[in-house]
Amino acid sequence: MFSFYIFLQHCIKGKMVYAPIIVRLECGNNSNQPAGFWEYDGFGPIGIYKEDWDRIGGFVKHRKGWGGEDWDLMDSIVEHGLEFERMHTPYVYHYYHSKKGMWRL
Repeated sequence: MFSFYIFLQHCIKGKMVYAPIIVRLECGNNSNQPAGFWEYDGFGPIGIYKEDWDRIGGFVKHRKGWGGEDWDLMDSIVEHGLEFERMHTPYVYHYYHSKKGMWRL
């Protein structure tokens, strides 16, 4: 089982959050068959201390529809004077899924 300690060991309260580079799995693949690619352009999961989360105000509340919320979050992190670290993080995957019915587009 994956431990989220990996995320927090790269965080420094009040200074830095962790935005891992994870593998985006291709359709039909899973952790037993991890065919995919390293997702350099996405900021889905992050490690952040609760105090820092509160300081930046969390997710943007006015966003509608799918997409961009991770970039908004990273912009807010930087605007509040925090840095972020990015590293390849093996065994953390983004599983392929259809967007149909998930969001109002």
